[in-house]
Amino acid sequence: MITKIKLHKTASYADVVEIEPKAINYFFGSNYPHCNLEWATSPIDVFIYNKQFVQDSFSQSNAIKGIFTLGKDATGIQKFIEEANAKIGDFKNKIEGLNKSIETQEEKLSKKRDDGALKKKYEAYFKPAFKGFMGSAKDFFNKCISEQKNSSDLLDEKEIIENT
Repeated sequence: MITKIKLHKTASYADVVEIEPKAINYFFGSNYPHCNLEWATSPIDVFIYNKQFVQDSFSQSNAIKGIFTLGKDATGIQKFIEEANAKIGDFKNKIEGLNKSIETQEEKLSKKRDDGALKKKYEAYFKPAFKGFMGSAKDFFNKCISEQKNSSDLLDEKEIIENT
């Protein structure tokens, strides 16, 4: 229980004013650093209803007018949810962009696979190595792609052509 409230250097209290509160008290005004509370027992939480309290404790929903949250934890959770939803939106946009990029690259790969240009360019040099894959441009291309995983010491294009 509060036994004494001291007001000092506040708007209308230049000198120290001591108030001995009763069971229920309401004080209206700003908080000042030169004021303090004296307790008969251990201090309990004091809640001060000011602008900061309103900002910390009330949150108006932008999505639905007339809906608000009450309490410091609730407004913090609401802010966390809004920030998380914004991040989710950013991630969804990135994923969408990456999926479009994948589609574009897959289309390019498919065209390269089917156009036969790779086969025409290298079939004379690779004929012995790609026996059984020379009948179709698609099979030849797929064999070339599968050889990218080959971990043997490989020759580069110039060395292959020189050795034929």
